[in-house]
Amino acid sequence: MTVTLFIPCFVDALYPHAGISMVEILERLGHHVVCPDEIACCGQPPFNSGYHAEARTIATPVLEKLADAEAVVIGSGSCGAMVKNFYPELFKETRHAQLAKQVAARTWEFSDFLVSKLGVTNLGAKFPHKVTFHDGCHGLRELGIHQQPRALLAQVRDLELVEMTEVSCCGFGGTFAAKFPMISTAMGQRRRDRRGIYRLQRFELPDAHPRLAVAPGQADQNHQSRRGAEHEMKLSSNHFLFVTSLNRCMVKLVSDSTIKQFSEARLAA
Repeated sequence: MTVTLFIPCFVDALYPHAGISMVEILERLGHHVVCPDEIACCGQPPFNSGYHAEARTIATPVLEKLADAEAVVIGSGSCGAMVKNFYPELFKETRHAQLAKQVAARTWEFSDFLVSKLGVTNLGAKFPHKVTFHDGCHGLRELGIHQQPRALLAQVRDLELVEMTEVSCCGFGGTFAAKFPMISTAMGQRRRDRRGIYRLQRFELPDAHPRLAVAPGQADQNHQSRRGAEHEMKLSSNHFLFVTSLNRCMVKLVSDSTIKQFSEARLAA
């Protein structure tokens, strides 16, 4: 199968290694992967802000580029929901209405594509740690993705999944984080710091093992985000590792003070 990979803006900017890993997984499973350079933003920010005409301007070349795709795989519940659920709404009563429906029907979020379309759950991974999983709002509520990432985690050798006792928003909410940064940051900190749900171990130097890419915050944390995007942390066996699907929630769940602390440690080193 030829898979057209849609890499979201934030993955391209902050987590390119995640996109590379997606390609490696799909190719290892025997699929041909294409990733058109012309596809950039899906148009969700203006769409969510009510600027539908502007959103169509951004989304139209994306839609046209995906017209002949056999399968469109997106590494984000947010962008996946935009193309799959909201492109038909955005292009309703336009000349692209039928094409939007056709592309939507062939669009998959990455974990959903692996589990529901390909029937793959075991990728031969090993991770000997206790983890919890955060369900991003768009993936969970708009795409109905819940069991798929858990099916993948269940096949990771030596991994122990501990479910959260509370499910809530990380506080990003797209442009919400830019318009209401203080509220957004407070929501993210609450999500991150809820005792009894999960804890993150302190940062260590980058030669520590095992590793996890830090997900730096947005809004008022943008400066630290640029400095901390590729930083890593060491996990202790008595602490929870926070896992989330590849989406904007990743960008919210480490505070600016924590990123600053680690950035200063890296600079000092």
